[in-house]
Amino acid sequence: MTNTQFGEECDIVAVLTPKPGKLDRVAELLTKLTACVKKNEPGVLSFHLYKDFDRETGQEELVLVEKYVNKEAYDLHAELPDFQAMHATFRSEELMAKPILIKSVKPLNKLPVLATFYNRSTFLLPYSNFNTEPPAKSIVATMNIRTTVEAFCADFANGTHPTTILDSRFTSNPEIYEYGPSWARSRLPYLGRSWTGRRSSPASSSEEDTTCDAYFDVLGQTLFFEPDNREPTSPPDQFLVSTSNGSDDAVMVKLTSTVGSNATGKKWVETFVFLFGKFDAQGRIGKLEIWSDSLSAWVNSE
Repeated sequence: MTNTQFGEECDIVAVLTPKPGKLDRVAELLTKLTACVKKNEPGVLSFHLYKDFDRETGQEELVLVEKYVNKEAYDLHAELPDFQAMHATFRSEELMAKPILIKSVKPLNKLPVLATFYNRSTFLLPYSNFNTEPPAKSIVATMNIRTTVEAFCADFANGTHPTTILDSRFTSNPEIYEYGPSWARSRLPYLGRSWTGRRSSPASSSEEDTTCDAYFDVLGQTLFFEPDNREPTSPPDQFLVSTSNGSDDAVMVKLTSTVGSNATGKKWVETFVFLFGKFDAQGRIGKLEIWSDSLSAWVNSE
């Protein structure tokens, strides 16, 4: 079975709505599909899974994107015993709150696996490949991470207060480091310093404060942000997720914002690269590393 036999690539987008408390079980059953995929690899290009929620009801959903060399390949694999057994289990254990919804079956020249926060359809987490079969626990952890990172990006876009971001998206003892030359600290004091932990109380702030709360304080005193409403341009492999070992997971995201200097009022368009890591079991962020154009910030702050 080759691309010449099947022709144009296509993707299948299916939305699964598990009953409350059944999401992990559904993820476990979906994991077993990877064994089927590995045994019947021809015609199957990739599976992607991400966690979402219904905008009207608030119910948790699993969105499965399957990429095949064409629709005929999907039809062939959908008739395999492994696929049929999974659906039979869905029915016998009454796992679903509603029937599985197939949202689209369409030709696709390229399936993007990129981190963007303006276009929901391109924010996907790869959860399987043809060399390894990850445990269901890893899939659920990956979905938790995806949810947290997407929420962080939304917070960034909406100008959410830093304390709220730290409280809801980070672990209790996070680390933040924004790369930049030490000589730039006279104008950009948040650069090149390790910021660790949380402030015990607002009154405990001081010049020696090196908590993550202080990072956001210093950053806010130096710069202001006007997140870009345009959809960002995402290079290949911009979005990376590793789920081999919870604390070693990593997510890289590129975000664009209009930045301004509080000292001069000058503005410029800035691109940031955020590397998230050290996630806990709930997917909260334990470490954030940031790269940006510190030279532009330095020049515009003069």
